[in-house]
Amino acid sequence: MKCSSIQKDIVRATAVEVEKAIAKEIGNEFFAILVDESRDVSCKEQMSLVLRFVNNEGVVVERFIGIKQVSDTSALSLKSAIYSMLLGQGLSPCSIRGQGYDGASNMSGAFNGLKTLIMKESQSAHFIHCFAHQLQLALVFVAKNHCSINDFFERISRLLNMIGSSYKRRDLLRKKQATHIVEALAKEFPKHELGFLRGQLMNYINDVRGDERFSDLKGIGHLAKMMVETNKSIIYPKVYLLLKLALILPVATSTVERAFSTMKLIKNDLRNKSGDQFMNDCLLSYIEKEVLDDISNEAIMDEFYRMKPRRQM
Repeated sequence: MKCSSIQKDIVRATAVEVEKAIAKEIGNEFFAILVDESRDVSCKEQMSLVLRFVNNEGVVVERFIGIKQVSDTSALSLKSAIYSMLLGQGLSPCSIRGQGYDGASNMSGAFNGLKTLIMKESQSAHFIHCFAHQLQLALVFVAKNHCSINDFFERISRLLNMIGSSYKRRDLLRKKQATHIVEALAKEFPKHELGFLRGQLMNYINDVRGDERFSDLKGIGHLAKMMVETNKSIIYPKVYLLLKLALILPVATSTVERAFSTMKLIKNDLRNKSGDQFMNDCLLSYIEKEVLDDISNEAIMDEFYRMKPRRQM
């Protein structure tokens, strides 16, 4: 058991069982991808992938899938690495419904960025610029140019006054936004289903308003969870799909950032020769401790035996 190869196989067996549990938890659900890249202590460029989805209980979950070394950080290389990791987990890239990045040009570029390449294949994979990075950029800009604060708020005030003072402008803005929403929902809700969705929404609203269990909701996440608990997710499947699509859109990429913080603990100056697979397996087992706790030792042992059949003797 002290042999390094045996220890690596045990860690690998543990990581495989964690991967299976996460893939089973996601199933056929839609998900959003959270991606970032960073160099490890041995100067290798590593890409980290996290999936955000709504589980069977109606709760939003973010799961770390793993890291992968990339030869360069171009959009094409990152896209290829992401698709490779998804397919390796038995997940389809067609199920991507959201993208969360830090806003770097290779990620969020309008022409050749990663988000553009993915949206060409899946138009419903909406991009959300990480709010934490947006705030950081705003703070840096304000720190450099204090005089611009007044101009910014003055323009916002003028815009609000111009739209708010005219019912026509407000109606026009609402119509444009409604048109944009309808266009965005067209891969999920074809034309023949939109009428059915409207009718289901009306019934759902009347039903929920008369149900006291929905009288003290804390937010959209709580609403989705209550729909599952009251079986309304089955009664109103299209409405529940709308909720899930809204919930899986990422807000920030903090989960990915924490993965890189953990990477520095596992692959440090004293263990800078750790292989990519071993580091990935250690990270997966460490970060997803919650999933690992539900996996029995017997399942890990069976996977360890399957790696080399002679071990069963």
